[in-house]
Amino acid sequence: MSARYGCSTEIHLPAITSAIAASVKGLKKILKWINDAQINDESASDGTAWLNVQCPEQNCGHSFVKDLDEAIDDLAQYAPDGFAVEYVYEGDLGVDFYGSTPETKAIAKRNWNFGKAAHYLEEEGIHLESLLKIPVAAQAIVEDIKLAYGTGVGNEIDKECRDWPDWVVRYRSLAELLQNVTATNH
Repeated sequence: MSARYGCSTEIHLPAITSAIAASVKGLKKILKWINDAQINDESASDGTAWLNVQCPEQNCGHSFVKDLDEAIDDLAQYAPDGFAVEYVYEGDLGVDFYGSTPETKAIAKRNWNFGKAAHYLEEEGIHLESLLKIPVAAQAIVEDIKLAYGTGVGNEIDKECRDWPDWVVRYRSLAELLQNVTATNH
């Protein structure tokens, strides 16, 4: 039996040990079975490593999806801040959060939330970091981002989530206010 499946993730790992290398090798071995799947690893200046995994959507056997999930889960024990895996399964978009503890899964979810918020704000020409510099708005924005896709507890997107592009529109006036304040301060 097969299903249409695809996924992508970026995993930050500590300095590579033999155990981490074995987990990465296991993941690479599984990904060889998929057309156009890519796994790139890059060492950071601080000795840590980044793994970027891209598995384009295509027909995959259910056993492949299970094996891939297990290989990714194996890497979760090493990721100090956890990570998110965005996927498409039979046309449905989703995200799973991985980590060695509930706290690291929560960190992964919060990081994903802020990453999505920053991405959609950037598409509108709004910089999240600039918005967060407005003291009155900063706490409200942080709380709103948590509400958009949850607080970080759990392993899936909360059922009552907001659409990110709609969420961004609410902050256009704040960004314009910041630009006016910044322009008058120079």
